[in-house]
Formats: sequence, C-alpha cells, structure tokens
Amino acid sequence: MTTPGNTPMKRPPWLLTFLLLTGLLLATPPAAVRAQSPPGPPAFPPAAGAPAANDETDAGGDIEPGESARVVRELRAVKNKTLIFVFDVSASMLSKVGPDGDQNNLQRAREAAINLIREAAGPGDRLLLTTFGAGNQTVFDQTLRTEADKEALIEQVPSAPGQGAGTNIRKPHHDALKILDQSLPRPGAVVLLTDSFNDEPRKNDPAYATYLRYYTPGGRLTRYPDTPENRDYERLLAKMKRSQKVKIFGIGVQIDESGRPVERLPQAVEAEETPAAPVPTLAPAVATPKKDNTLLYVGLGLGAAALALLLLFLAQAARAVPLRIVGGPAGPKDFRLKSGQTVRLGGDGANFAHDAYPLPGLGAAPASVRGGRGGQFALVPGTLAAPGVEPPKVFHNGMPLEKETPLGYGDEVRVSVPDPASGVAKDFRLKFEDPSKSF
Repeated sequence: MTTPGNTPMKRPPWLLTFLLLTGLLLATPPAAVRAQSPPGPPAFPPAAGAPAANDETDAGGDIEPGESARVVRELRAVKNKTLIFVFDVSASMLSKVGPDGDQNNLQRAREAAINLIREAAGPGDRLLLTTFGAGNQTVFDQTLRTEADKEALIEQVPSAPGQGAGTNIRKPHHDALKILDQSLPRPGAVVLLTDSFNDEPRKNDPAYATYLRYYTPGGRLTRYPDTPENRDYERLLAKMKRSQKVKIFGIGVQIDESGRPVERLPQAVEAEETPAAPVPTLAPAVATPKKDNTLLYVGLGLGAAALALLLLFLAQAARAVPLRIVGGPAGPKDFRLKSGQTVRLGGDGANFAHDAYPLPGLGAAPASVRGGRGGQFALVPGTLAAPGVEPPKVFHNGMPLEKETPLGYGDEVRVSVPDPASGVAKDFRLKFEDPSKSF
C-alpha cells in the first residue's frame, strides 16, 4: 500500500519475468513445444556506452555536462545580483571522468563556471570567485559594467589544481554567505563547484586549525563541532533560506535542505547487496506416448511459478532497505531497515545510537520509522510525554500523525516541540530520501 508521493522499493523485473517464463514453459504440453520454433538467443545488451533502460546516474560525484543549464535558467532573469563561485582546486578534482576518461572534474567544473559567467551574469552583477583546497583565497571580485568584462574574468577561472592536500568546503561557503548577508536585500547566489570529496588536511598544515572549526576529525562529516564559526555558519544558512533572496547551487555536489553541501569520503565504499538465493526450478516430467500429460505439465508449471513468487517475496521481505533522513540539525544520516526494525526520531541517546536520528531537547521519541515487508516503511506515533507536559506534535506531509501510516521516499515529517518559556514551538522538518538516488 502506498500514498501519493510514496516510492516503493524497486523489485528486479528481469528476475520475476524469468521465473514466470520458466513456469509457463513447464506448463506447455510436449506436443505444443515440439511444434514451436527453437528458442532464439537472449536479448542483446545495450551498446557500449549506452545507458541501460533503468540506469540511474549517481550525480553526487562527477560533474556532468549541462549541469549549469538549470542554474542559468534560474539566475539569468535576476538583475543586479551577487554571484559567488566557490571552486574546488584540490588534487581529487584531477580524477578522470567521462566515458573515455579524456576529461577530469577540474576541466568540467571550469566549463560550468565559464558557461555561468557568460549566460547567467550581466551588467550590474557583482561576481566573485574563491578557490579552495585545505585553505581558500579570492581570485576576483568585480562588478560587471559591460558584456566585454566577462572575458577578463573567464581568463582567471582555474585550469590547474592548487598546492597541498586537504579539502575544506565549509569555510569558503561560510565566507560567501557573510558577503551575501551584508548585501541583503540584494539578491544573490552561491555556486559550489566540487567533486564533493572531503580530505582531512595533514596535522602540520597551517589550515588544519581552521579545518577543526568546521569539521569533526576522523571523517565524521555529519557531526559538526560546537564552535563559534560553525554556529555562525548554521545561523547564516537559516537566514539565507528565510530571506528567499539567496540561492545555493551545487555543481558536482548535492545541496541538502539546510543549504549545506553533502560531502563524501574518498575511501567510503557502499556495502554490497547480498545476492538473492538461487531459485530452484522443477524439471518437467518425462512424457510417454501412451498418456496425455498435459494436466501434469500445467500443474508443474503453475507450481513452479507459485514457488518462484513465494521465494521472491521472502527474499524481498528479508532484504535491508536503505533510508536517508535529512533536514535536522544532525545533517544527513543513513540507515538500512529490515522488516520490523525501527529508527527513533529523537529521544534519549539519539546522538550516539545507530537506530535513532538526533533531535535536540526530546527526552522521548515522538515518532519512529519501522521497516515493513516488501521494502515499505511506516511512520509510527511514539512515546507520550510525562503527565502535565505538552507533548511534541508530529505532522506527516502536513497532516497530524494520529496512527501508524505508510511512509515513502520524498515524504516530509515535521516535529513541532513546544517551548513553555517562549511560547513559540521549535520545528524540525525532516525529509526521507533514497540514498541510491543521491547526488
């Protein structure tokens, strides 16, 4: 059962088709089989380089040609704006991309930046470009007077990596937000051009101390240190979102709901799926010329098809389904849920628990997500608050959560926590995503 917006888990259609065809062949009488032409060869695979029918590109890594087109469409009509490019020049940008490996991410980021300068900017716009690795520096800061000014800026777009090792995306992003904050209510935009890979600088690097003001060491990209810089970064992200005057775009990196870039670790490898158990097929009985075994073959074929469907159902029910929760102060957090397993939304110890998503200030979880059969999820009301304490309110796609309800990819859950001191509730807006479709 699904509701509008819910996305059920994909089932392998090729496996189901194969099993059903096996059952149908077994159900065909021998005489009919002999009357048919011999079976043809299997379907041809896609041509080299061509995408498969259900191929989904992971846009979280390599920068794809034409990614700047959407940004151009949104910014071209905005006049007298501040447009800031935050350009990654770390060594990882030299990794080869493309079907022939004849280009790298730095070249493709350069092409996207040049396209945006030419197509999305105009006279009266202030253009800034900051390059970053472990540290960052401003390459140009100029207000366009004529169309001819663009070519001088294009010459300064990086075509080679910088020196040193390490990547700090958040510091130059924070600096860009400070500039846009000072420019309000003038409209503005930040374009992050990066491969989204995060490398911790060496401890003897002069930029390492600054890195620790934005990152928790050890590759913990979703646990942010409690520093003045990071708190101000969060404040400006929220302010820019409320202003509706500033937009944040990612070229080669996903931007989450808060406006933060979703960073990745180069050494991170996704866990491989456990292959489904092979499905046994029943061999047809040997027909004798003296008896008509049509009914026997029909029964065997139907039985094999039913067995195949049963095994497929059991395999799907036992499979862990990925789920990513974003939008809260903890940033994106990934889970894998089997049928019956749950993830608490808030509650004591949620900051450290593997089966909970942190929501500050909630001693008990007002709701939880439970895995179901066939890769489905359900949103379940949680523990009530103590007597005399106003409980948090939970809304699923804008509707109050009163009972267990189906939950799908793309759904929103809002947790409204009352504040007796101020009388103003604090809202957490959570989104539920399919990590396999993340950028």
